[in-house]
Amino acid sequence: MEIRGMDMKKYIEGIGKPAIAYMCTYMPEELVLASSLHPVRIIPEEKGTDRSSAFLQAYVCPVGKGMLNWGMDSLPRNLKGVVVPHSCDTIQKLSDIWRINHISGLHYDLVLPVDFTKQYAKDYTMKILEKLLEALGDVGKAATDESLRQAISLMNKVRQRIRSLNRKTMGARQFFEISISAMVMDKEEFLDYTEDIPLLETQGKPVIAVGNMMYDMDVFEMFDNVGLNIVDDDICPGTRYFEEDVDEDLPPLEAIATRIMKRPICPTKHAHTYREDYILGKVRKSSARGVVFLYQKFCEPHLFDYPHIKDALDKENIPSLFIEIEPSGGVSQQTYTRLEAFNEMLEN
Repeated sequence: MEIRGMDMKKYIEGIGKPAIAYMCTYMPEELVLASSLHPVRIIPEEKGTDRSSAFLQAYVCPVGKGMLNWGMDSLPRNLKGVVVPHSCDTIQKLSDIWRINHISGLHYDLVLPVDFTKQYAKDYTMKILEKLLEALGDVGKAATDESLRQAISLMNKVRQRIRSLNRKTMGARQFFEISISAMVMDKEEFLDYTEDIPLLETQGKPVIAVGNMMYDMDVFEMFDNVGLNIVDDDICPGTRYFEEDVDEDLPPLEAIATRIMKRPICPTKHAHTYREDYILGKVRKSSARGVVFLYQKFCEPHLFDYPHIKDALDKENIPSLFIEIEPSGGVSQQTYTRLEAFNEMLEN
C-alpha cells in the first residue's frame, strides 16, 4: 500500500472510528489509541488548490504549508481534532492559524520541553501527558491503565515491525512507504499488511540520510535509481518515529514520557553536542560510506543544525552531500546529477 498514491481522506473515513490528526512525531500515538481514537500523521497532499498562501509567507517551509492545505481541503469527516506538539516555529504558528480558523474540533497544543536532557523535563512531560489524555477522553473514551498498556504493546509491535525490515537489501522508496503507512493506517491492519510483504531488493553503496519531514517518495526512489542504499537515517518518517520502544514494565504514562526523552532528539530541541555524536555513531554502527542531508527548503532548525554535523563528519573524513528540496516538490535533473556524482565519488 503506497500511502502517497491513495485517497487518504477516504481511507481515514473508512476506519470507522473518530480520528485525531497530529503534526509531528513527538506526538505519542499511544494516548490516542488508548482513548478509542485513531491517530493520523498529517501527510500533505501533492494535489489540490494552494490555500496556504493566504496565511503563510512564500518562504515558509513547504511541509507547514502542505499541512495547512490538508486541513482546509482534505479534512476527513470523522476527524475530531488535532494535536500540535510544539517543535519548530512554523508548526507553532501553524497551530495558531489552525485554531483561529476553527479547522477542527479539539485543538491541543502539546508544549513539550525544549531540553530533554534534564530530569525535571521528564516530570513535566508526564504532567502534560496527563492533561492531553484528559482532553482526548472528552472526544473518545476515558483511557484506563489497561487501555494504555494495550496501546503501548500495539505501538511497540508496529515499531518493531518497521525495525525488522532489512534495510541493507531493500529499496529506500519501499522502506519509507512502509514507515509512513504506519503513521496513517489502522495499526492492526498495518501489522497484517506487513507480515508477509514481499520486499523489493536493491543493491548500492550504504549511506545515511539526515533531514526533516520528507514525504515525496520520488526523493527516495532517486537513491534506488543511482545505486545508493539508505541503511539508516535520522529523519522524521524514519528512525525518529520508530527507533525507541516504550518500556512495558513501567507505569504507562511514565513509560511513554521516558520514550519521548530517549527517542532521537531532533534539531528543534536543545541538545548540546548530541546531534553530532548521534550521527557519527550511526555512521560507525552501520558502516555507511557517506551521509546525505535531505532538507525541505526554508527549514531553519535543520539548516542551523547542518554546519555542526558537517564539521564533525569532515573531521572524521566522512563524505557528505547537501540536498535541498524545492517547495514545488519532485526531483530535478540537477539533483539527480549531484547524487550520481556523490555515488561515483564514494567509489574512490
